[in-house]
Amino acid sequence: MLAGYFGVVCVLMCAAVLAPVAGRPVAVFAGMGPASAAEVIARANGQLLAASQDGFVAVAQTGDAAGIEALYTAGAWLVTAAWFASACATLGNGSSPGPRP
Repeated sequence: MLAGYFGVVCVLMCAAVLAPVAGRPVAVFAGMGPASAAEVIARANGQLLAASQDGFVAVAQTGDAAGIEALYTAGAWLVTAAWFASACATLGNGSSPGPRP
């Protein structure tokens, strides 16, 4: 019973931390379809801020909650807080966050 409670609490905390906030930059992860994350953002009339070389992840500025929903409608697989994409990029290139010597 305690393990189940712990699992539910962990899932809820992760969801709260990763949840996109309207009006703040968001990370857009493209689905398995042919569209890149930048194309998804363009379809949703979002503002592209940055994109990965492989096109799977991009960072966009959204205006409101309708903008986040528009990203999903345009084909986004996942929309999270922008810091999450930065953390993934840091892990993906084998470097550690923070200043370099």
